[in-house]
Amino acid sequence: MTSPETQSGAATPEDEGSPLPALLAGGAIIVAAALFIFWPGGDEAAEGGGKGGDSSQSALAGGDGKGGKRVASVAARSYDDPEHRSNPKINPKIGPLVTDMAPPPPPTKEPDFKSPEEEIAYRQRQLENARKNLERRKEFLERATRQVEQAESADARARAEERKKVVEDNMRKAEAKVAVLEAQILELKGG
Repeated sequence: MTSPETQSGAATPEDEGSPLPALLAGGAIIVAAALFIFWPGGDEAAEGGGKGGDSSQSALAGGDGKGGKRVASVAARSYDDPEHRSNPKINPKIGPLVTDMAPPPPPTKEPDFKSPEEEIAYRQRQLENARKNLERRKEFLERATRQVEQAESADARARAEERKKVVEDNMRKAEAKVAVLEAQILELKGG
């Protein structure tokens, strides 16, 4: 007599160890995926629904659209010209449109001074920083002068001279700032 488990269709110990059902299921999945991916009529161009219609289909097959054979080649595709917006959309959270190398520094506010001594101390700190900047500019000018002297070709010399002009301009600005700050301090001290 058979047990109730075997009558109801439950697996027997011989069927439990067999990898055949798992292999068949895996193979079926792989075959279905391969058919789905590589089936020839799946894309729009092959069905004639693309821009070229029948001629693009024959071009894919190697014909010229009139029944003749042609050699496959690489040709330039048409493209849309880029749009140049005169007023670009700007995200207000990002900030204003910056076309320079760096964004402009935020404007500095002059602090409110409670006494003339406090303002003198503030201007002296500014003057100290401006003098340090002027010293650095002098070093940069010495380097730029050496680069002009050591240039090996005419092109290198021309580039070095252009850089030197910029460095000289920056040094003149630093000297002017020192002079303005010294004049402000003298005026505040009453002299």
